[in-house]
Amino acid sequence: MVPEEEPQDRASHNFMYSKTVKRLSKLQEYQQYYPSLTCVMEGKDMEDWSCCPTPWTSFQSSCYFISTVMQSWTESQNNCSVMGADLVVINTKEEQDFITQNLKINSAYFLGLSDPKGWRHWQWVDQTPYNKNV
Repeated sequence: MVPEEEPQDRASHNFMYSKTVKRLSKLQEYQQYYPSLTCVMEGKDMEDWSCCPTPWTSFQSSCYFISTVMQSWTESQNNCSVMGADLVVINTKEEQDFITQNLKINSAYFLGLSDPKGWRHWQWVDQTPYNKNV
C-alpha cells in the first residue's frame, strides 16, 4: 500500500508542477520566434532557467547581444528595437562586470544612456535616471 501524501506535500508538488508547465509553455513560445535557444540554469539554488536566442548571452535572467556592426547611437537603438530589445541599461555592479568581461578591448560600444536635451541630465533608455554609484 502506498502511503498517502500529506496535504502540504501535495500542495508543494502541485506548485512545482504548475511552475514547470509554465516554464515549458514559455520555452515553446520562444521557440516559435527563435528556433535556436541557449538555456542555462541560474539562481542561488540553480532552479531558474534562463533562455536566450543564439547568439545572445544570458546573465541574471536577461539576454545580451553584442553587435559588431558600426552604427550611430540612434541606429543601434533602432536595431535593438527591431529585435525587441533596447541598448543595455546597467543596474548593478555585477551586471557592469559581466558586460565589460564580454567586450573586446580597444573597441567602442554604445550603452542605453543618453542626454536627449543636452542639459547633462543623463538617463537610460528605459527612463531610469543615471546613478553614478552603480
